[in-house]
Amino acid sequence: DGEKMHKFDNISITQSGGDKPVFTISGGIEDEKIDFIVTSYSHSSWTFRKKVLGIIPNRLVYNEYPAVISSLRLTNKKAGEDIVLEDLGKSVGNAEHTTGLLI
Repeated sequence: DGEKMHKFDNISITQSGGDKPVFTISGGIEDEKIDFIVTSYSHSSWTFRKKVLGIIPNRLVYNEYPAVISSLRLTNKKAGEDIVLEDLGKSVGNAEHTTGLLI
């Protein structure tokens, strides 16, 4: 409905696939649970390098994946109602993650 903010605890994210990963996300609160799949269709990556104290190599890799939500189910446990992707329409966005630490 666009009126209510849904905030979930205990979010679980699993990454599978290769160069263009698939992210499976699930989470819930007392009255609601959500499960959805984010499928990437492209990949961009930036690597930042820096030396700590001028001698110790250090790097951060930022990965961005333009993606679509390929499956979604939001369940209201009290009412026993589900909202699925087909109820909302197509969606696109980005999935992002980093590795490393830039000091």
